[in-house]
Amino acid sequence: MIGKGVIHQMIVFFTCKNCLVFVLQLYRLSIIATAKKEDEDEDDTVIPNPNVNTVKALIAAQKKFKMPLTKPENQSSKVVPSTDGAELPQA
Repeated sequence: MIGKGVIHQMIVFFTCKNCLVFVLQLYRLSIIATAKKEDEDEDDTVIPNPNVNTVKALIAAQKKFKMPLTKPENQSSKVVPSTDGAELPQA
């Protein structure tokens, strides 16, 4: 721009814009690089399995209704609504 002697308002605007974009991309890259190290440290923590509550609920239902957790092959699966809004399999 300076070497060719072409200084126009639009050229100056886009040059400044591109410089700003470049600086923001460098900033973003530095944030990603430092955040990656922090995330790797957090991966060492144990995450509880969300299916544990489901299994506990199924075992409690099995004890309460005295039914096996698996459906016999000759029995159809009918679902009836209960009084509390949950749906329970009909025996």
